[in-house]
Amino acid sequence: MNEAVLTGLGLLSGLLMAVCGVPYIRDILRHKTKPERATWWVWLGLGIMATIAQFQAGATWSVAMTIASVMGCGTIASLSLRYGYGAFKLRDTAALFVAAAGMAVSYMLHSPLVALLIIIGVDLIGYSLTIAKTWHAPETETLSTWFLGSVAGLLGFLAVGSLSFAQIVYPLYILIANLFLVFIIIYRRRVTQ
Repeated sequence: MNEAVLTGLGLLSGLLMAVCGVPYIRDILRHKTKPERATWWVWLGLGIMATIAQFQAGATWSVAMTIASVMGCGTIASLSLRYGYGAFKLRDTAALFVAAAGMAVSYMLHSPLVALLIIIGVDLIGYSLTIAKTWHAPETETLSTWFLGSVAGLLGFLAVGSLSFAQIVYPLYILIANLFLVFIIIYRRRVTQ
């Protein structure tokens, strides 16, 4: 693909990632969506690290999605303190501790690919908290946010424009993780209603 198309895909991915947070934030303020507190704080820290690692790996426009995600995570993490789900129990504290340790290790390794793989692994810890919460209370998540996030992941993946594993791994992970949560929300809403 030519550079103009890659730029457009990257910017569209970032825009879509920013827009997908709007219904989530709206639903938080309406007391409909309840973000899992520890997850969003883990995701905020990891998003910052992923942005840095993607730049170090040579990514360009595909990073727009990650930057937009960091802004959304920061807003939602802040709102989760007042409107969130969970009370930082042992599993939440353990997830935050492991996430912090993983971020420290990824920083010390000075390898963008290893850092991204560690970030994804640690991200899965935070993600597991939201999956568990959503499994038990699927009505506390905003389906459109996760669907739009998966589309943003797809566009971010396409914006890479090459098959560089270090550059495609994070947007591909975002695509798959968000699609999985979409599936969980839809499945559990049908089962629990």
